[in-house]
Order: sequence, then C-alpha cells, then structure tokens
Amino acid sequence: MNRIFSSILCSLILLTSCDNNDNSKPEISIKEITVNNQITDSDSIEIGNNDTLKVYLELNASLKDINSFTTKFKDVKNYKLEISEFDKNTTRIEGNQIATALDEDCTILFKDGTYKTNVTISTIVRDNDKDSTKLYFYLFSEEETDIKDIEIKLLKQ
Repeated sequence: MNRIFSSILCSLILLTSCDNNDNSKPEISIKEITVNNQITDSDSIEIGNNDTLKVYLELNASLKDINSFTTKFKDVKNYKLEISEFDKNTTRIEGNQIATALDEDCTILFKDGTYKTNVTISTIVRDNDKDSTKLYFYLFSEEETDIKDIEIKLLKQ
C-alpha cells in the first residue's frame, strides 16, 4: 500500500513540476508606429518637439488572462504620454490617464477573462536635453510579465 501511495505521489509531483505554463506568458506585439500619422519603421523612430508618436499594440495571453498594462518614460522630463485608445468594455484607467512628470506612468486594468485586446499609445516629447529616449511597455498577467521598449531619437529643432 505504501508503495502504491508513493508511486502516485511521485507521479503527481512530476506532473505538477512539468506544468510550468509555458504558454501563459503575456505578449506585447507592436502592430504599427506612426509619426504625425505617417507610418514609420520601428527601428528608426525620429520625432521633433511637436511631433505626435502613436504606437499601436496588441496585447495577448493564452492560459492566464491579462491583468494590467503600463507605459512610461524613465528619463524624460518634458512630455505628454497617454493610452489614448483602448476597449472601454474590458478596461479602466488606473492612476494617471495622461503622464507628464518624470517617471510617471499610465496604467489600465483589465476585467477578468481578458486575453486579447488592442491599445494605442500617444506621446509628444519636448525634451531638448536628450538625443534619444526609450518608451517602455509592461504587460502583466497573473503569473508573468512581458516588457518591451522602443528607442526614440529626439530631433533638435
């Protein structure tokens, strides 16, 4: 009897250790990037003081639903950042709808059962102290996080 119980216990331990939810990691996909409504290459983003950069994202998770999404700059002082388009039926703004201060973020929370959605990020950067910056994206699910960033060259005008 002990032998049977030990075999079953070992089998359960093996099964649970193998289930590491490889497909549960959320994923941020960049669908399109525009500067002043003109499509631009994600490898060579350049914006001036009054240019509007829009990043169109698709957010996905397969096994665990997505909980929240955050975007932010870490080193820019003079800017406007906003999650400008999102599905209002499955999400709500948490904290700042528009970020304008150093290290401030924009965050949306998702209702339970949200596995896929689209969001649009809009920004204007007026920071002449820098030659470039990065815009960060964070997507959180129940157990995992996906982090992406895009490099932005800041043009002097």
